[in-house]
Amino acid sequence: EYQALQKENQTLQRLLNTKDSKAIANQIDKVEGGIIDLLNSKTKDEDLIVEVPQEMMGVSANSFQPDYPPENAIDGDPNSMWHSQWAPDNTPFPHILTIDLHKKTVLNDITIWPRQDATAGRITKGQIYAGDSLDDMKPVADFTDDAGQDAAVVNLHKTTARYVQIYSLEATSANTAVSEIKVTSFYRPVVDVPKTMMSASANSSN
Repeated sequence: EYQALQKENQTLQRLLNTKDSKAIANQIDKVEGGIIDLLNSKTKDEDLIVEVPQEMMGVSANSFQPDYPPENAIDGDPNSMWHSQWAPDNTPFPHILTIDLHKKTVLNDITIWPRQDATAGRITKGQIYAGDSLDDMKPVADFTDDAGQDAAVVNLHKTTARYVQIYSLEATSANTAVSEIKVTSFYRPVVDVPKTMMSASANSSN
């Protein structure tokens, strides 16, 4: 299926240099069909799932302790961490870590590593929210963890979203600490549609 998709995509690239909009539209349909066939025939050896580079993520939190900012959860260092505020007072639950992927992404899963140097702050009950806007976030998954050192891997069910939020609802202490996060997505080729194929209309004019 992958070779067939490559062939259809090469044909499309050649057609994009022409002005035959009908042929281009038909070829786009073939490419999209090839992508669907490829996804449906995926085997363990096919790398259709890719890791979103941490350098492409933005991150924020509704609470953090100075010297333990949310950026620590995407710095690639398992010895650093995001930690919710504990001084002068603990921030009440939920503790929320928000990840900005900067574009709509077909999500596969999110991996959440707890702090590695102590058991305090490890999430035992949480939720994952996702959405295209921070004003319209929806729950997509619940998860629990046994408070060990291993990461929690949460299936995101092919949700399409720009933003992902980790809600820490309960933890091994009054705080939350996350060492690292990893987000994986489904790779899908993107085709640029030439302006010659675009049309616009309006319901009024001056």
